[in-house]
Amino acid sequence: VYVIGHVPPGFFEKTRNKAWFREAFNERYLEVVRKHHRVIAGQFFGHHHTDGFRMFYDDQGAPLSVMFLTPGVTPWKTTLPGVVDGANNPGIRVIEYDRATLHLQ
Repeated sequence: VYVIGHVPPGFFEKTRNKAWFREAFNERYLEVVRKHHRVIAGQFFGHHHTDGFRMFYDDQGAPLSVMFLTPGVTPWKTTLPGVVDGANNPGIRVIEYDRATLHLQ
């Protein structure tokens, strides 16, 4: 399974108090990833215009899954209150995968 979306769960990296999802929806997303991590081959989101990733862990701290935040091709500058340096350089991310297994490479 590839999970693909526009607005990612969690927080905006440039301001820790800006959650994109409501808390209950963030928690539910975490539950789904923890429950189904064995079949989730990748998670891909945009919206931030930042090139980053997020790790998901089980209750003991072992890594379960990764989410990739893809940069934008437009030089977007945030207008969020409290974000001093909100500009981003345009970029793309190329994801390669094995066509037989669908695993990311």
